[in-house]
Amino acid sequence: MIHVESVTKKFSSGTEALSGVSFEVGAGEVVGLLGGNGAGKTTCFRILSGLMRPTSGRCLVCGSDVQAETLRARQVAGFLPGSDPGLYDRLTALENIIYYAQLYGMDRDYAMQRVSDLSSLLDMQSFMNRRTVEFSRGMKQRTAIARAFIHDPDVILLDEPSTGLDAASAAAIHRLIAGSADSGKAVLLSSHNVHEINKMCSRVLILNRGMIAESGTIKSIEERHAMDFESVFLKLTGNAV
Repeated sequence: MIHVESVTKKFSSGTEALSGVSFEVGAGEVVGLLGGNGAGKTTCFRILSGLMRPTSGRCLVCGSDVQAETLRARQVAGFLPGSDPGLYDRLTALENIIYYAQLYGMDRDYAMQRVSDLSSLLDMQSFMNRRTVEFSRGMKQRTAIARAFIHDPDVILLDEPSTGLDAASAAAIHRLIAGSADSGKAVLLSSHNVHEINKMCSRVLILNRGMIAESGTIKSIEERHAMDFESVFLKLTGNAV
């Protein structure tokens, strides 16, 4: 459902953020995209979401080319950005989510039912009608997560979904991700939390300097390197002690 083929991204500064990256994520999979700062994770997410064009290579989402058929690809994907949640400060949480539901062409009654389900799961009822300018980082994150899931997308792109969340909220998003995979959706997520990756991901991809340094199940990676996964990650990203 996600197909990344020989994707390279070079910036005008000369920096090569991605260098010939290829991978796939199938239906029902939760795949972790890992790497240190500057490894290329956010660039990969931005290209897959259609916010950035690759220098070469291509990405397909549910068979649609992200560059040639951007609108169609976006309609079947939900994206959570990793740095700024990108909310409209003057709008309430509900208004932010419903605005995006309308962009996806959702029926209002169905959208409101989805909002009700997501707000209950993410414990958002107490602030749904407050303007997001007043929100804490965790409240903004939960709103952005609900926005990413509002149209029940087949492909879900989550860049650091647990950022700013307390333990209860993180557990809720874990349940949401697991339920999405169980229903046949493809999930690609990044995280700096090794415990979260161990818990959530069926496979992992480790990026280092814009290239995939290792991939596979956590168990298979540990067996190949004869060490625990965290040690493998630190070794491959140049942070071994």
